Amino acid sequence: MPAQDFHYLSDQDVIDLIAYVRSVPAVDRQTPEPHVRLSFIGNVMYGAGVFGDLLRAGGIEQMGELPAAPQPGATARYGEYLVNVNGCHDCHGAQLAGGTPGDPDSPLAPNLTPGGELRAWSEADLITALRKGVTPSGAQLPDRFMPWKHKGLMTDDELKAIWAYLQSLPPLTTSTAPAE
Repeated sequence: MPAQDFHYLSDQDVIDLIAYVRSVPAVDRQTPEPHVRLSFIGNVMYGAGVFGDLLRAGGIEQMGELPAAPQPGATARYGEYLVNVNGCHDCHGAQLAGGTPGDPDSPLAPNLTPGGELRAWSEADLITALRKGVTPSGAQLPDRFMPWKHKGLMTDDELKAIWAYLQSLPPLTTSTAPAE
């Protein structure tokens, strides 16, 4: 559960999520087993810090004042909010300059700053990539690692806001460090 991302949800977004969950009919079924279980060695490696900080919820400042959520719209400020609550930093790194996600099978996450591949993209290219899963160069976004089908359900204004935010970032060199 990406508690570190949901921590920044506005009060209204939390209210809307609760209302939605309450509107969905109950389901009576067994919960499947988690798709990933660490072996004894995996647990030892996790304890030794080999996988980085996978359980970051403990590091969230619980009593701090949260910034007010920005007004929805195609603005860089609202785009920053959407990037934060959508977990983009989990794979693309703290500065969105790319990184190595925690999953050892995952490919290097691309640099989303103007210093990366997106410098040659347009706003329409980003929207198309997130709606169809194909980059301007024709590369398929990997469903397993990039949830483009879900991100593509955002409104045009939300995707434009994300674009505006990414364009406002300083151009950084692509990182191959573990994503934080």
